[in-house]
Amino acid sequence: MPQGLNGFDAAEEIMKWNKKLKIILLSMYDEEVYVQKAIKVNVHGYILKKSQGGELYNSIRTVHNGERYYKVGIPNDQIEHMLKKQNTQTPVLSIREREIIRLTILVFTNKKISGKLIISPKTVENHKANIMKKLDLKDKSDMIQYGINNKYIEM
Repeated sequence: MPQGLNGFDAAEEIMKWNKKLKIILLSMYDEEVYVQKAIKVNVHGYILKKSQGGELYNSIRTVHNGERYYKVGIPNDQIEHMLKKQNTQTPVLSIREREIIRLTILVFTNKKISGKLIISPKTVENHKANIMKKLDLKDKSDMIQYGINNKYIEM
């Protein structure tokens, strides 16, 4: 794994480049928080490293056939509930978009954000426009409120 990236962030970045790609995370964690994170980043499968070999084969076959495959120590009905809940939530923002929201909350100007992230001010404006569109926000104050409500910074 590249330094500074975890499996969730890596999957999210990979899927940005190829939306048709289907990813199955192989993890040693079976806690609900990790499964929720996998669902949030929209991976197609999540299985445990300690799973039997047949489990990996089943996950690949199931995901290849267009279905989701989550087999961990959490009851299937609970996982189904999490998947349904995710489908009704707001779109997933990219790592860059989340960072731009965080810096906007901290009252950074577009020029200061561009300098910190080593991108042009126009790119910052484009990211902000995409964020507003994805989240159906009307103005900068809505974006700041969204960021605060979703704990992009700790108050």
